[in-house]
Amino acid sequence: MTREKASRPAAIRAQRVLLWIMAVIIWMNAWVTFINAGGDFYSLGYALPNAFLGVLLALLAIAIRTRRRWVQITIAAVHVIVLLLEFTRVGGGDPLGLVGMCIAVTGITLIFWPSARRFFR
Repeated sequence: MTREKASRPAAIRAQRVLLWIMAVIIWMNAWVTFINAGGDFYSLGYALPNAFLGVLLALLAIAIRTRRRWVQITIAAVHVIVLLLEFTRVGGGDPLGLVGMCIAVTGITLIFWPSARRFFR
């Protein structure tokens, strides 16, 4: 185990795993949206925002290793955006939006954990 890996707090390792899980779930959601909307170019417009959000989450999971302050701020902002999107899902009658809300709240909590804040200093 390298020194860099050993120096990462558990909150950062958990955040990275959470970002990858969210990226995969959102990519699957984009695929389902594309298929359910008909699979044509019109439905591609519905699926692209989810696909771009998934790419952003994957890029943040990679960038978290840089220990830059902007990464922490961007991760928090993306978690808040995902939380708002999950509120709309719950409001639309989708009970699985509660799972997404729990994941987003966990991510917000992890990114502001004291060990995570020290990591990004």
